[in-house]
Amino acid sequence: MFIEEITSVESLADLAPEWSGLHQRCPDVTPFQTPEWLLPFWQCFGRGELRLLTAYSNNILAAVIPFVREHGMLSFIGTGLTDYQDAVIAPQSVPEIREFLQRYLPEHGCELDCIRWNSPLRSLEGSWVQCNTSPILSLPSTFAEYEQSLSPHFRKSLDYAWNKLNTFNEVRVVSAHAETAQPFLDRLVRLHCERWSLKQMPGVLSTPEVLDFHRKAITGLVEAGRLLLLELRLGDDAIASLYILRDRCAAYYYIGGFSPELDRFSPG
Repeated sequence: MFIEEITSVESLADLAPEWSGLHQRCPDVTPFQTPEWLLPFWQCFGRGELRLLTAYSNNILAAVIPFVREHGMLSFIGTGLTDYQDAVIAPQSVPEIREFLQRYLPEHGCELDCIRWNSPLRSLEGSWVQCNTSPILSLPSTFAEYEQSLSPHFRKSLDYAWNKLNTFNEVRVVSAHAETAQPFLDRLVRLHCERWSLKQMPGVLSTPEVLDFHRKAITGLVEAGRLLLLELRLGDDAIASLYILRDRCAAYYYIGGFSPELDRFSPG
């Protein structure tokens, strides 16, 4: 096993194709560990010293551990906007990488946040605390089965809202592709901020830095099949929008917004 440290943005970008290939071989990582998410994050928010670790086994990339060093401590690239943080480790290399990290981390100091329960890092020795809870919903294999799992009252409410909206104009769901991702994001930002402004709060998409990150990230994420941008439209007007990251195992709701004027129909 050969371990290498990447400290430059140029080398980070060069790693992206191999990194994406490794990610596809790892069943338990999330879209938040992809280069499509973390490279734009580093471009927009990168501070401190880049200390990303790579591991090669028989000249094949076996691990990417996206560290940054700041204030004398190692943490993950993506801290602050990333729901789940982790290393990307090929399953057969987990024992060797874990043994390496058990020696490496105490020497350098670290604070690793938002690690999921099934991460290969969870067995590392250290002081672990629960930082948050993320609800998980198991879905049936078909939409018809999902509809049947809903309570009669809830299905009736959904049907009423849908039919009522259709009396105003045609209601439909539209998904973005790479060429339309940016205007989809613009409408999501507007709907999200309108909703939060009623509470005299800015919402999480109100700062230029956060918006710049998402503008850089979404096209690559959509092209890679890792992001669903969905709109509920009434005629030609977007009345609700969802930003959902996905992989082959799950979908991860990230953020959404809907028109406050149609609040009584719960379009979100």
